[in-house]
Amino acid sequence: MDEDTPQFIAQEGIMDRSIVPEPVYDANPDLIELYYGAWQSAYTHIFTCKGAPVETYMNEGIRINRIWIWDTCFMVMFCRYAAKHFPGIQSLDNFYRVIHDGESMVLKVHHPDNPPLFAWTEMEYLKHTGNLERIRHILLEKQYLQKHFDFINSLIPDQPLDYGQSAVKAQYVPGKGYRWAGCPSGMDNTPRGRDDYQSIYWVDLAAQQGLSALYISRLAEVIGETGLAATWQKKYEEVKALVNSRFWSEADQMYFDRYIDENLGFCKVLTPASAWPLLAEMCSPEQAAALAEVYADPDKLGCGPVASVAADDPAFDERGGYWRGGVWMPVVYMSVKALEKNGYPALADFISEQMVTKILRTYCDFAPPTYWECYNPIDNMPSTNKSGKFSRPDFCGWTALGPISLFIENLLCVRDVNALTKTIRWEPRSGKRNGIRNLMLGEAKVSLIADPERHVATVESDSAFTLQLHHKTYAVQPGKQEFALD
Repeated sequence: MDEDTPQFIAQEGIMDRSIVPEPVYDANPDLIELYYGAWQSAYTHIFTCKGAPVETYMNEGIRINRIWIWDTCFMVMFCRYAAKHFPGIQSLDNFYRVIHDGESMVLKVHHPDNPPLFAWTEMEYLKHTGNLERIRHILLEKQYLQKHFDFINSLIPDQPLDYGQSAVKAQYVPGKGYRWAGCPSGMDNTPRGRDDYQSIYWVDLAAQQGLSALYISRLAEVIGETGLAATWQKKYEEVKALVNSRFWSEADQMYFDRYIDENLGFCKVLTPASAWPLLAEMCSPEQAAALAEVYADPDKLGCGPVASVAADDPAFDERGGYWRGGVWMPVVYMSVKALEKNGYPALADFISEQMVTKILRTYCDFAPPTYWECYNPIDNMPSTNKSGKFSRPDFCGWTALGPISLFIENLLCVRDVNALTKTIRWEPRSGKRNGIRNLMLGEAKVSLIADPERHVATVESDSAFTLQLHHKTYAVQPGKQEFALD
């Protein structure tokens, strides 16, 4: 091989299980093996590429010579549980340094105008690691997050970008919203716009820009930059006002895309895109309740457990049809976190258990046993793709969010890990023994095991931290302690 030829080398071998947290879930031990299998799949998606700014990164499971923004952001959400061994956050630097520093790279950014989720992702990762130096670097020294917000707002559709594999489609129209298209939005063949993608302003990109501004403000606050925080909070409020004035249909009690032709009003195709304002904290309690209702309704988004288009929409495909009914982990995870934020934890847990069970049943009952790109909304099997064939196997990739992140956060109920405040919020389940060992809280290692039959929670740590156990708060000291379970 010529020295200048890119070399893509995938990690090989069997992962040492001690490098990831150890779950305990006596109610269904099969989920333990599903969990480790997802980590093993992700382990083989650690790639090294000569010629990338950051040579070791997470590969999405699609192409070896391309990287996707929103795939990578969602992979970071499970990589944070093994931050020292899985290059999640480092993978984002390949986007930052190419798009905003002008560095060259042999990898191609497949859709430079993919959903802009960097600021939210950086905050969630920070809470696990406590690495404030990274935030000072990306927010103050390099201003990557601010630059990316401005980058999305400055794009010209079909403009050539040397590092881009596909032409951008996003366009900001002040006071109106954002034009976009199926593939760059991530929802490739979605029926939104009734298949005329150029006929609408897209609610999700507006909400995602608001989400970015909100988390830039919060990251600035964390590092003591109150002026910067205020500036971006103001930007957030402006985007929030745009979303609620333009994309909320009072008559339908729902967020929808808006036709560019003002005479046509709303394009009433209900998809999980309508929940991005919920994640971005743009909703009143009444708006949040309306969104929770469609997630609880199996004839709406509550099919499958989160269908990519409402089950009663004429475009809904019972085979999945990719984004015409298929169940996708990124929007499932986003929806769960959005519902949690807005006071619907029980619904979030219900969706999570349905999703993890679907992945498990498909793994056990459908050949080959693997983790699929997306899932059938009706049966325990993979979704079909745009060509009517089954979607991609071995997709950890973002599908690992189910067996890893949803399992830890919504079945083991480790609700929040915050190295900045040295706090863990844990709400262990009743029934059989459950919990987790070797959970990292910054540099500290923590184990949390609930034994409901003995009414005891055993907590072990090598560092002091605050434990919020159900409705009580405890100051945990280094060593091993027991606390009563009410």
